This record gives sequence, structure tokens and C-alpha cells, in this order.
Amino acid sequence: MKQPPIKNILFYGTDTLSTAVLSKVCKHGYNVSAITKLKSPVYKFCQKHGLPVEIFRKSELPFGMSPSSFHRHLGIVASFGHMIPNKVIRSTSLGFVNIHPSLIPKYQGAAPLPHTLLNGDEKYGISVLEALPRSFDEGRILHQKQFNIPTSMSGSEFWDYTADNMADVTLEFLQNPSLSEPRTQDKSKSSPAPRISKKQLKSLSRVCPHVQTADQIFNISRCLDLYNMCVVVSWQGKTLKLISVSPIANSHVKELARTRLRT
Repeated sequence: MKQPPIKNILFYGTDTLSTAVLSKVCKHGYNVSAITKLKSPVYKFCQKHGLPVEIFRKSELPFGMSPSSFHRHLGIVASFGHMIPNKVIRSTSLGFVNIHPSLIPKYQGAAPLPHTLLNGDEKYGISVLEALPRSFDEGRILHQKQFNIPTSMSGSEFWDYTADNMADVTLEFLQNPSLSEPRTQDKSKSSPAPRISKKQLKSLSRVCPHVQTADQIFNISRCLDLYNMCVVVSWQGKTLKLISVSPIANSHVKELARTRLRT
């Protein structure tokens, strides 16, 4: 039996990754109501464009169940950070999907992008997963697309690149939900991507060129750029911040180049 077209969407998200997905969905004529946090980028987008929006309050679960002007066909979760109650999932005709920025089962967790950059991956992807009520990032893979990561790309550029990719892959799925055959994740290939704490970031930022390779320092620099931070190094008794770090192309010697230093 042919699946009816998806038109009405209940959207959960908070940050600029979420906002890119929401914007793309709205531009292509889908009716959307959103659940988000007060003053988040998604909240500001909804206010600006007159979209129905509810404020997420964890103490008032289940959330997203207030009367709607339209029946919800599908729920979308994009960079939200909280599990969706089963009652909310069942309120939609087709359930919920989670838009996750990694090639699941690789990098399951809250911080796939930092771990992608830290490990120096040359490729990554966007996964559309079946959202489950009692677990994160473990549902069936409904659609997945791989992308290259340009070596010259900074952390902030990678974030914007990912926002565009998440939006495009979400739209691909909405326009053709049967594009890929749903498949169960291979748990033997799973790897965690837990949130990185402020304390861990601060420790990570202190690099040692005598111990770490240029590639390692470059990867750390790109990861920290996601958090508006930079690497710090001790040099001739001074603490220096490496504002911009990139490796020399085609060099046989591991070294840092095009580096501006600030004491």
C-alpha cells in the first residue's frame, strides 16, 4: 500500500543545526509546529516566521501534546538532546525520525561533530533514524548519505556545512521516505560520541608540539573552533594562543603553518 504524503510535521530542535533543517522544511511547503527551548535559535526562527511554537519544560513531560490546528503525520528531532515520550511518538501517524550528523552506528551520542574532527575523519555523513522513546540514536537507519570533509575546513565552517547537509538529507527523506530500505544497526560497529565537558575542553586545548603531531594539533584546533576556543601552547616562557592552525600541503615534515600567535 502506498504511503500517504507527509505534510504536517511536529519538530523538535534547539540550535542552528536544527534551525537549518526547520528552515528547509518550511520553505518546501510543509506545515510545521515546533517544540524548543526559550530564546533558542529555533524559537527565534518560529517567532520571526509566525510558526506555532511551544516551550520545552522537562518538568512537564509529556510535552508536545497540546491541541494542534492540524494532525501530525511525522515528528522530526534534530539536535534536541532529550528523549521524546512514547505518548508523543504515538500521536503522529508515522512516528518520529531523528536527524543525526554521523554515519550511524558510528558516533552515537550528543557530540558526533567534535569527535569527527578530533579523529581526523575525512568522511562523515547524515543519518535519518527511527526515533525510539527510551534510547538515543539506536533506531533503524531509514536513510543515510556520506559526505567528504575538506581538509582546509575550520570547525565553524564544518558546523555550517553540516547544517546544510542535515537540511538537504532531511528534505530528501521527506520527499521520498522509501528512498532507502530500513536496516537495523550493526552494534558491533557502534562507537560513542559523548558530550565533551568544559573541563575536558580546557585540558584538550593545552597542546605540546614536542609530544603531539601537527595533525593531532590541527584536529584539536578544528574541534575547539566548534566551541569558539583555540589551542594554547607554552613557548619560551610565555603562553600563546594559536588563533589559526593549518598543515602545510605536500610537506614531508610534520609542522604547523600559517599560524598567527597572540600572547
